[in-house]
Amino acid sequence: MTRKQTACARPARRTATVFVWALLALAAPVQAQLAASGSSLTVTTGNAVATFTGPDLVGLVNRATGESYLTNPSSGELGAVNEMHSGGPLTWAGWTIGTDAATGQPQATLIGQRSGSTLRLAITTDGTTQEIVLRLSASVSTAGLRDASWSMAGLNFSGGRLIVPGHSGMVFEGTNAGIGTFLQYPNTWQAQMLAYESTAGSFVLYSTDNSYAFKQLRISTRGNTGADIAVATEAVSPFPTASVVPTVEWRLKAFAGDWRVAAGAYRTWLQANRPHLPRDAPSVPD
Repeated sequence: MTRKQTACARPARRTATVFVWALLALAAPVQAQLAASGSSLTVTTGNAVATFTGPDLVGLVNRATGESYLTNPSSGELGAVNEMHSGGPLTWAGWTIGTDAATGQPQATLIGQRSGSTLRLAITTDGTTQEIVLRLSASVSTAGLRDASWSMAGLNFSGGRLIVPGHSGMVFEGTNAGIGTFLQYPNTWQAQMLAYESTAGSFVLYSTDNSYAFKQLRISTRGNTGADIAVATEAVSPFPTASVVPTVEWRLKAFAGDWRVAAGAYRTWLQANRPHLPRDAPSVPD
């Protein structure tokens, strides 16, 4: 069953488990770590353990609640470069660990290629916020580039719900929820974020992009055990002459609490970077 509705508050579902896991997390703070082995990457922060196969996020465990949010892992085939005149799967090298030149933090990098096309995904962590930081970019040697994307594989809609600021507020929950949904920022996807809420915890994914690059949110499936959430960045139009997808940063963090707690991370970033304007000021997208 698929259900879409205006996003609104509902009583949070809580159990004693959340408090036990929260106490354990406080008692044993974790230094953020990156561990790579071939096509596999594990990112551990104080709040989450994220596992990637190639460019696909295939595992996400909330360390505050013990919940696991992804139920149908892919084999790393979901990341894509979308061109006007060619296609086909990318060939991926293994993850490599280096250093983020801007922060000095460890950084994992993955490169995917096919003839004339390159997708680059870099992942690091923010030591202050304990967020997982993902940066995606792409380029082609022959003009005609539309977009590039990475995905979360098999998000569990039977055990939780996805809240998206699309069409002024959408909620997806239940088997096959939202399959076939296509939203474009800043038109039908009004804010470049999404939040997921389960029984005891939640997570947020949001972009810190201040250039208002056009983005897409696509929901698809490889079966009935979860939904694949693709996050794409569009090349700067016109597509027939485009050869680069600009680098866009995404941030991922898990929480104990409902979707409103998770969305608070994006609200904090928004208030710091795009403060409220006077009523008579022209509006800009979030």
